[in-house]
Amino acid sequence: DGTTTNRSTPTQVLTGVAAIAAGNFHTLAIKTDGSLWTWGSNVYEQVTSPPRTYRATPILSQWINGVVAVACGTDYNLALKTDGSLWAWGRNDTGQLGGGTNTTDIDYVQVVLDKGIDGIAAGGGHSLALLNSFALAAWGNNNSGQLGDGTTTTANTPKYVFSSAHIRAVDAGSFHTLALNTDGSLRAWGYNGFGQLGDGTTTSRYTPTPIITGVASVAAGDNHTLALKTDGSLWTWGYNGSGQLGDGTTTTGVSPVQVTGVAADPPVTPTNLGAQAVSPTSINLAWTDASANELGFEVERRTGEGAWAWLATLGANATTYVDTRLTQGITYGYRVRPSNTAGASPYSNEVSATYQLAVTATAGIGGTASCNPATVNYNDSSTCTASPDTGYAFVAWTGACAGQGAACS
Repeated sequence: DGTTTNRSTPTQVLTGVAAIAAGNFHTLAIKTDGSLWTWGSNVYEQVTSPPRTYRATPILSQWINGVVAVACGTDYNLALKTDGSLWAWGRNDTGQLGGGTNTTDIDYVQVVLDKGIDGIAAGGGHSLALLNSFALAAWGNNNSGQLGDGTTTTANTPKYVFSSAHIRAVDAGSFHTLALNTDGSLRAWGYNGFGQLGDGTTTSRYTPTPIITGVASVAAGDNHTLALKTDGSLWTWGYNGSGQLGDGTTTTGVSPVQVTGVAADPPVTPTNLGAQAVSPTSINLAWTDASANELGFEVERRTGEGAWAWLATLGANATTYVDTRLTQGITYGYRVRPSNTAGASPYSNEVSATYQLAVTATAGIGGTASCNPATVNYNDSSTCTASPDTGYAFVAWTGACAGQGAACS
């Protein structure tokens, strides 16, 4: 945001963003046009070229475009392009860039793989590529077996370490790796000193180890793991010193534990949304809350038939909202939807409202003036007519009709 001030509420940085990734002290964003934007710490040139000072505002990458996916590791990045090529830059002390060296002072490196790529992940110092053959390639730091090849030997070029025909998603923590299979089973390997593998021990594993089943998606923190099951329940394990497991304690967990208070199903779609213009610059919205498990509501608005955009976020059980950020005479459309930890409902019915402009004309001595119609939408016309009494003549208009004849549009 152009500063180094911590923020306790969301602050807008960019628009038109399609995907994001966050490293330890830097951030990447892909816009819908495929351009890549970077900001944050630049000690290892993970953001841009020298000088190696932090960048407090987003910088458009001048060397790469057509990006479809990014991953941030500790001080380095991976970027997958539309042509299927994979590129890496930043810190490289354990070969995590995959270019065959352990040298950090190098430019962007293309990671050469002999198969197409379906997904990427970056950890503390190791990198992963999920191939479209369902095989997994890994490279970089392997001091805890996080590459999954049964050794602790670091590799600065990709190794095909796990050739299950069922992997559909991967993620990486600082020193551990997760692989989710198409059947919903989860495997983990690497460092396990905080139980982040979830196998009931604190023993590091050098090869993929089965953990739980029925999983829909996974995420790896530095030293903890989260898994969302297909039934909507959330499970966590690993380091918990700051309460990151969400179990109400700060006790580390070596096996998956369900997080309570997390909704299994999204809320129900609200009904009967209505909109009424009550003043030149306010429109009242009201709806029926059809759900009991939402955490809040999102209100969206559009101008005319334009694109929908976020307008407001409301708390649970909200049934009304007053929009005061209006231009008189413009027609606005509205829709709302609630959300909880399981997701958001479909949008409500769409409604629109316009506060019409009143058109008036006042005659001087010896005549009358009127406008038809007396109220109009923005950009519509009204005709005002001056009618002199007998013995009087029309002279001129002032205001919006100045310079026109007795009949003014």
